[in-house]
Amino acid sequence: MVSAAEDRPAYRLRARHIAGQWTHLAAGSQDAAMATSDDSPQARTSETPMRILVVDDEEIMRDLLTEILTGEGYELVTVPGGREAIDLLAQERFDAVITDMLMPDVNGIEVVRAAKRIDPMYPVMAMTGYPSAVAAKDLRSLGVSSYI
Repeated sequence: MVSAAEDRPAYRLRARHIAGQWTHLAAGSQDAAMATSDDSPQARTSETPMRILVVDDEEIMRDLLTEILTGEGYELVTVPGGREAIDLLAQERFDAVITDMLMPDVNGIEVVRAAKRIDPMYPVMAMTGYPSAVAAKDLRSLGVSSYI
């Protein structure tokens, strides 16, 4: 089996793909956020960078997404699991969430549900190395912005 360190180019490619997809989606999210006048997670000013919660049990993915997306001007907070993400969503304000789907303890579906309970319009991107039609259908029904 190839270790994450040995397979870093593949992880970097995957992270760049996710970041590229996010940048495309964020353009619409930022326009919506600027138009939001209430205290929803998306309400923000043009001077503040979008604050994104990244949830992934693989440290290398968290690190690469942080490197790439902070380079694009986003502020990132990363956590290694769903339980931590749900706790943080209840305590802090984010403009969006990017979550892995398959994690030990609490999976990405539960993270999506928690974000959508806070605000049904919460922009959420789900990512996985093990895509399935069932998961894609479930995520669409929950209002996930993108599934990679």
